[in-house]
This record gives sequence, C-alpha cells and structure tokens, in this order.
Amino acid sequence: MSRPTALHVSADRLQVFARSQLALFAAVVVLALGAAFAGPAVTGGILLAVGVLLVTAATIAALLLPGRAGVRERRFALLALAALATTDTVGIALMRTALLPELPVVDLLAVFPALWLAYGVRHEKAAVITATFSAVVMTLTPLLIATEFPGDPTEWVDVLALPVLVLLISLVVGIAARRMRATQEELATALEIREEFLRTASHELRTPLTPVAGYLSLLQEEHPEHTPTGRVLAVVQGSVDTLVDRVAALTSAADLSPKSNPRPVSLRTVAGASVNAARRAATQRGVTVQVEEAADAMAFADPDGVRTAIAELLDNAIKFSSAGSRVSVSWAAVDDLVVRLIVADDGPGMTADERSRAFERFYRTPAAREGAIGGFGLGLTRVRAIVEAHGGTVQLKQQHPRGVRAVVTLPAARG
Repeated sequence: MSRPTALHVSADRLQVFARSQLALFAAVVVLALGAAFAGPAVTGGILLAVGVLLVTAATIAALLLPGRAGVRERRFALLALAALATTDTVGIALMRTALLPELPVVDLLAVFPALWLAYGVRHEKAAVITATFSAVVMTLTPLLIATEFPGDPTEWVDVLALPVLVLLISLVVGIAARRMRATQEELATALEIREEFLRTASHELRTPLTPVAGYLSLLQEEHPEHTPTGRVLAVVQGSVDTLVDRVAALTSAADLSPKSNPRPVSLRTVAGASVNAARRAATQRGVTVQVEEAADAMAFADPDGVRTAIAELLDNAIKFSSAGSRVSVSWAAVDDLVVRLIVADDGPGMTADERSRAFERFYRTPAAREGAIGGFGLGLTRVRAIVEAHGGTVQLKQQHPRGVRAVVTLPAARG
C-alpha cells in the first residue's frame, strides 16, 4: 500500500469541503443582508460587493467539484482546495475591510478557511501555516487599504489576536483530523483482515466437506431412507446440507460482487418459483405465504439473481414471523422504466435504526440474537448487492399496523 503524499486531499475530504462551503456562503449572505438592512453607513460599498461575489464564485466552484477523486486527480484536488481557500480568504478580507468596525462579527468568517485547510491537508504544519497566513492577510488587508497602522501595543494586540486564535483553532482541528484519519486506517485494516479471514475460513471448511458429502451419498445409495440406517443418514444429510449452506454464505460474504446476465424476466414467474420453494419452511413455522396476483411485470435483470434476492427476502420474513402470521409477495410496473417488487410481513417489525443497519454485513437485530434465529446476517446484504448490480434499489419500510415491507425496484424490460 503506497503512502499518501504529504498534501494529499482525498475524495471524502473534498466532498466535506464542498458542502462546508455552503455554511460560509450562508454566513456571508446573512452579513450582507444585515449590512444592507443597517443602512448606507454599513453597506461597505464596492469592497463588500466584491467580497460577496468572490465567496459566491468559490461556492459555485465547490458545488461543481467531482464527488470522487482518484490517484490522477490528487493534484487537481489539492489545487482546487488551494484555489477555493485563497478565493475565500480574499473575499473575507475585503468584507472585513468593508464592515469593520461596524460589524465586528465578520471576524468569525476567518475561521472557515482555517478549519477546511486543517482538515483537508494531511500535512499538519502546512495546513497550520497556510491557515495562519490566511488570517494574517485578512487582518492586514484593512490596514493596507486604509494605510493606517496601530500606534500603540493595545492596538497591535487587537490586530494580532485573530491570527493567533486561528492558529490555535487550526492546531486543534489538525490534531482531531489526524486522529480521525488514524481511526479510518485502523478500520480499513480490520476490514481487510476480516475479508481475508472469510476467504480462508470458507476455503478451509469447504475442502473437507466435499469428500464427506460424496461418501454420504454413496452410503445413502446402499441404505434407502426407509431403513433404520437410511433414516439416520437422512438426518446426517440434513446437517451436512445446512453446513454446506452456511459455508456458501461465508463464501458469498467474501465476494459480494454478483455477476449478472440481464434479460427480460417475468416477476410473476420468478416470484412464484421462489414462493413455492419457501412454502416448506413457512409451513414448519406456521406462516402463510401468499402471492398477490396482479398483471405481470417484466424486469430487465438476471433471473437467478432476482430469484435469489426474492428467496432471501422470503427467508428473512418467514424467520421473523410468528405462527399464524402472513407473508405476501406482490409486484407492479411503476412506469415504462421501473418495476417494483414487495415482500411484506406482519411480524414484530423493526425500529428505524434497525432498518437503517439491516443491510450491513453480519448485522443481526436484537430480536434475532434473543430469539436464537439462525443466520450470519448476510441475507439482506446479498439482496442489496444483487439489486444494486442491476441499477435498482431496495428499502425496508414500516408496515402498518405492524411488520416490515421490503421494496425492491428494478429496471423494466422495454418492448
């Protein structure tokens, strides 16, 4: 793994900068309106107008920055950050010149570029020096324009207070940003270790299972299921099948990049097949699975992928439903571009926090843990991977008065 350059600006920090620019723009608008409302004595004339225009231009440029930056865009990202910070600095300096001393609150605007530089530039010294230099420019600009300099120590202290405060703020933010980056790197390392463990564990478990399944099949041929030995072997076969499914789940968790071969797919057909396959498990739990018949809807998707996604949603709904409850599957064409599939249950439901985290890998709700409901917490993760690979969406919504609706949208088949 290559070490980032000292002045590397990553995509997430570039996005944060672009969004934070809006806060500065809002503050500038408030001050400009306040100055206009206060009357001609505080409007500041051309300097205020130019300052507002510069910050506005920087805001528009920030909104146009790309959402992601790769290796080739690092230099552009750094230059963009420097250009925007410089534009803001000049704009704030002109506004400060125009509004001081009538509106001393304008000094607070100097904090914005300092915060962004301290957060966006990896090299803390460079960020602190640049932010402090910007504060000095903002402080000296009114003096240079008026060609008047402090005449006593008290006035000099007042002039230098802003750069010193900005310096201290930059140091604090820089320390916090450094710790945040260290935490992110630790998290990335932990995730990499987890992925490697999943790959290794799934391989090591799958290897010995292959001969076990093979020999078990040979034994079942010699001992039919109606014999005492055959009944025992059938029980063993069920346990082996469960173990194979668990290993397959671990394997799929290590690679959530489903390959798809999209073509026109009848949701009525694939949903019906998935429901038929789920009826046995539903019957064992005393749950009724129903298909809400409607006009067919054709999706442009991979049939196996859609079937797997529906099966996972049904399995999840059945496992969390109590005896006597109902699970339903429905579909509809939203318009010429999108089709929608819904799997709904009237079980205990989920909280808003549980619904927001349900698609995370290995996440299991408190109800799943307390009820000892089996699974690794990968089903919904797999559903999202399949649906998003088709350019669709999947959401969990509260069902009224109780239960959960899983709403899947997929591209519609044209023609």
